Amino acid sequence: MRPFERNRNLTEAERIRRIGELLFTAVIRYRHLHPEEFEKPARFPRNPGQKLAGGFDPADFVSDESEKRILRYLSVVGTASPKDFQVALEMSSATVTRKLVRLRASNLVTVSGKTNAVRYQLAPPETVQQVSMLKAA
Repeated sequence: MRPFERNRNLTEAERIRRIGELLFTAVIRYRHLHPEEFEKPARFPRNPGQKLAGGFDPADFVSDESEKRILRYLSVVGTASPKDFQVALEMSSATVTRKLVRLRASNLVTVSGKTNAVRYQLAPPETVQQVSMLKAA
């Protein structure tokens, strides 16, 4: 009997289970050989005072530190979902939602999409400058 003939009578489920077991073993071995590839990604750097193209920092318009971090994160990545904020800034879902509602009401961020596909981005510089003029007046 040849080696491959003894596996001829296996069910499809058993074949899939064995393939999965082999893949799992390969992944575990690879992780042990290359641990640097599986390190956690670096969190968003908290560097205050980063200016945008117009020479202003949108974080200057809010006093809350969490909101400043959200605005600075958006200035670096461009657009982000609420889940992105939770992971990168290590905030709870409720905190992120509450802060984003306040930033939207202040016209500092804009929204595209709905429900699960929602993405936030910084408002255009003209809008932010108008907000700053209103607050200064």
